[in-house]
Amino acid sequence: MTHSTTRDPESTSGPIGLLSVSLLLREETAAWHRYVEQKLGFPGAITNLTEYGSCLERFYRLYRPLEIDFARFSQWATIGIELTERRHADRLACDLKALGRSPLQLADAPNESLPILTGYPDALGALYVLEGSTLGSQFILRHLTNLLGDQIDAALSFFLGYGEQTNNRWKEFRGSLDLFGVGNEAEIPSVVLGAKRTFKAIADWMQP
Repeated sequence: MTHSTTRDPESTSGPIGLLSVSLLLREETAAWHRYVEQKLGFPGAITNLTEYGSCLERFYRLYRPLEIDFARFSQWATIGIELTERRHADRLACDLKALGRSPLQLADAPNESLPILTGYPDALGALYVLEGSTLGSQFILRHLTNLLGDQIDAALSFFLGYGEQTNNRWKEFRGSLDLFGVGNEAEIPSVVLGAKRTFKAIADWMQP
């Protein structure tokens, strides 16, 4: 798939307001989702322990500054989101340490590689992408455990996501998205834009 088959990440389309925010996001970002999956090539792109560690480092360098940026906004609790419970960078750091790597010595991705978050709606769209990735991670996890076995037993928390609670946590997050949409219809295009920009940032950063 090439860029030409995806929608422009700087635009939105479709009848805003006819769908819940969570369903609208799924529809509006479907092409970007497929593009990222194909560009990253998971799970087959990881074939050994070194590649696994490098992949985790790359994610950490992007997720850490992005999640720090999320904390600029104070509105999360109004729709039932507790950011401290959804810090993917923390799990990445634990996995890297288990592999003998030093996350604190890694430089954050440069600002130009991060999605632009001009306001809280953009950040909500960005978090949609990070939270949604926990669903696909279950498939990647099975591949990794079959391929690398006990070499990574202590370094699987990122791809494990929320474990048995992953589906429930996703449903909770979708509920928060839809709650935001009530009374904030004018902000919904910014949520979609934040998600698209985040998909593009991940695709560009993970496979520069």
